[in-house]
Amino acid sequence: MPGQPTLTTRELTLRPYAPADVPSLVRLCSPREIAATTALIPHPYTEVHARSFIEQMQGGWDRGDGFVYAMTRTVDGELVGSMGLKIDQAQQRAEVGYTVSVPCWGRGYATQALEAVLSVAFGTLALRRVYAYYFVENAASGRVLEKCGFQREGLLRGHVLKWGEPRDMIVMGMLKGDWEAGPIV
Repeated sequence: MPGQPTLTTRELTLRPYAPADVPSLVRLCSPREIAATTALIPHPYTEVHARSFIEQMQGGWDRGDGFVYAMTRTVDGELVGSMGLKIDQAQQRAEVGYTVSVPCWGRGYATQALEAVLSVAFGTLALRRVYAYYFVENAASGRVLEKCGFQREGLLRGHVLKWGEPRDMIVMGMLKGDWEAGPIV
């Protein structure tokens, strides 16, 4: 399969990360509000974290174990978020994860990017299931998933330790047939 494709939406270009994205990625992930809404982003977020993240993601498409997109505004190329899949080929499923820069919250960028990534997941990659977890208090993330047709599957009580505190997470999922039928909202 050729390398990770670049995707476009109404307002975004989704492309693989490059080493030159380190400063922009640090700006994206540095606010405490970003770390507070995700299980894996540390605070403070440094250039070392950004370089390590980009290096880890390189080659994931070719290995078939996952990929991440830099979500950039097409009009000016500004990095406004990240979205990717962690793929389990044996189970034909993937976990989707994403973040959007604080100034861009509520602009529909995550929904646009998720729709594009789902096309790759269920089309190009022929996966049968995509799922996501989000912190209970991050209702905006749940709305993005719902808009794209995900269904709530359960509550995972105390599932993640974030800053030493157990946090509840909601799991939502979508099957290929759900995607083919279109959003239910």
